[in-house]
Amino acid sequence: RNLLDDVNRRSIIINLPVTYPAETFNGVMVTGMPTPAVKKGFVSPETLLEEVLTLTEGKPLAVDIHPLLRGEESVFLEDLDRVTHRITRLTRHFMEKDDWDFLMVVFDDLDRIQHTFWHYIDLKHPLYVKEKAKKYQNAILKFYQCLEHQIEQLLASVDDDTLVLIFSDHGMGPIYRNFYINRFFEEQGWLKLKKKKIQPKEILRSLGVSQERVKLFINAIGLRKAARNFLPASIKNYVKKHFPAEALELEVFDWSDILDWENSKAYLFSRTGQGIMINKDNVEDYETFRDTVIESLIELKDPDTGQRVIEHIYKKESIFHGPCLDSAPDILIDPAQIYELQEKPDKEIFSDIKAGRVSISANHYREGVVFICNSKSILKKCQLSKVAIQDIAPTILYGLGMPVPRDMDGQVIVDAFDKTFLKNNPIKYKDIPLPLDGTSTDLSLSDTAKITDRLKGLGYID
Repeated sequence: RNLLDDVNRRSIIINLPVTYPAETFNGVMVTGMPTPAVKKGFVSPETLLEEVLTLTEGKPLAVDIHPLLRGEESVFLEDLDRVTHRITRLTRHFMEKDDWDFLMVVFDDLDRIQHTFWHYIDLKHPLYVKEKAKKYQNAILKFYQCLEHQIEQLLASVDDDTLVLIFSDHGMGPIYRNFYINRFFEEQGWLKLKKKKIQPKEILRSLGVSQERVKLFINAIGLRKAARNFLPASIKNYVKKHFPAEALELEVFDWSDILDWENSKAYLFSRTGQGIMINKDNVEDYETFRDTVIESLIELKDPDTGQRVIEHIYKKESIFHGPCLDSAPDILIDPAQIYELQEKPDKEIFSDIKAGRVSISANHYREGVVFICNSKSILKKCQLSKVAIQDIAPTILYGLGMPVPRDMDGQVIVDAFDKTFLKNNPIKYKDIPLPLDGTSTDLSLSDTAKITDRLKGLGYID
């Protein structure tokens, strides 16, 4: 449900992830990753398509990761700069052209550069290489400075009445060690695998053949476009499924091939979702078994570092609520800093982070940032604390003078507002029914495949 449309507020949404195909509402949308192609369906209203293509020079609002696969970090950074300025140019255009009430723009490639360049600034990192570090040690800093300049340009286009929120959905920090949690479960007797077969991936990996090398070879001989357009989906899917990826983080892992669920009690089904599923049919007492898993993980230490591996662990009912609770993972976990969860059962439970064609040397940390500013005196100068990501939406609604749905997660960040303003503008709540089934979209099979591949390549789904 679009709450702003309900009260005829006009919105501009630029580069928000997972919004393709563009939604029709009172305003403008240019979708973010993983938009499959800059041809159609990513701009709303559709009458603005040519205008958007002119402003973006027909190029996507996402950095190309293929230069990293080729070891061309400098090319990647040049593209990163172009994409960032492209987003700003597009946003400013609609900011200055439209009479809008709410605007949201996402610069998501800060995530990409920190994932892949962190080991150039961290002397202790297992992937640190002195010679390359000399060349790229300032890359992340320079991109932060670039983003500050983009924000400065956008702020120049807002008036004194505009409430501005700058926030991240997470922080970032180094990862040094892999924790193969399903290998741990296997050793505990909680996870059973099907009889192992000789995997084509392992043979090809030993021969130095990978998904990326196949793609680079096809590109080198000039057949990339033909392969993309004419190869059947079955062949493309076979390569993705059976050919190893250069980096573990880019590899699609299919549990249906190896998991013996009928004889298993628990497994981590997604390293990005960090959720553990329990097979209730195979445990005598669900709560007792769940407590056993939690206690085992909380007490687990890495024998090489002596450090606890899990920072926080939660039962699902402490995180989720509502009619879909039964479908949620039974346990959710936050690994300790420097540890990366891996779902693939490996030979060992722990190992150092491995180098790949794309080396992922940092990952999401829980603590992000939030800034709230306004030229008028509705805010007070203070340092915010105990702010959660779910507090952003109700704070935006409050800033727009709208009621907050009673069922909405989060709360208005009252500590940011002046007491007099709060007194004169009390927070209002309203029962606003929200749909449970989401908004259905009719995607073509081709677009669905492209979006899925993009999300898998970025590590968002497995």
